[in-house]
Amino acid sequence: MAHVLAANPSTALQDAEPTDGDSATHARRNLPESLLRACRGALFRRKVSDSTGAALTGGQLLMRTLLVRQLLMRHVLTDDDRHVGVLLPPSVAGVVVNAAVSLCGRVSANLNYSATADIINKCIASAGIRHVLTSKRVIDKMNLQLDAEFVLLDELRDRITLADKLTALAQAYVMPISVLERQLRLDQ
Repeated sequence: MAHVLAANPSTALQDAEPTDGDSATHARRNLPESLLRACRGALFRRKVSDSTGAALTGGQLLMRTLLVRQLLMRHVLTDDDRHVGVLLPPSVAGVVVNAAVSLCGRVSANLNYSATADIINKCIASAGIRHVLTSKRVIDKMNLQLDAEFVLLDELRDRITLADKLTALAQAYVMPISVLERQLRLDQ
C-alpha cells in the first residue's frame, strides 16, 4: 500500500490512488475485512504470540476469533452495546477478544488494568460501556468494583457447542472470504 500525505487526514484513504497492483477495493477495506484477509493469507504461519509462549497461526486466530464472536453475539451483546470494555493484559487472548468485538461491529475499549477503579469507572461512563470482557484471574488479582457487568471469558468458554466449533472451523478454513464477509455483515 502506498503511503499517502493528505491535507485532511480524515480523507487520506479516500484520496489514495491504488498503486503497485493494489485495487481500489483494497484501499477501502475496513479493519475487520483486513483482519479476515490477513488471517486467511497466513493460515498456517504464526500470526500472534505473547510473552507467555502462547502463539496462534492465522487460521487459529481467525477460528478462535469467530468462535468468540459467536458467543458474544448469542450470550452477551445487545443492539444497544456500541462500546465493549476489555480488561485483559496484552496477550494472545486479548488479541482474540479485541478482534471478535470488532467482528461483532462494536468498538472495543481496552481498559487500563493498572488504573484505579475510579478512573476505570469514569472511562466506562464516558464510553457508555455496559459489559466488560475479562477473566476470573484478572478479577481475582485486581479486586475491582466496576460500574458495568463483568463477562468472564472463562465461563463463556463453557458454552461452546460442537456446532460452534464446526461452524468456526468451516468459516476460518473453507468458506470463501467474500461469503464470510457477507455472512458477518461486514459489507454493510
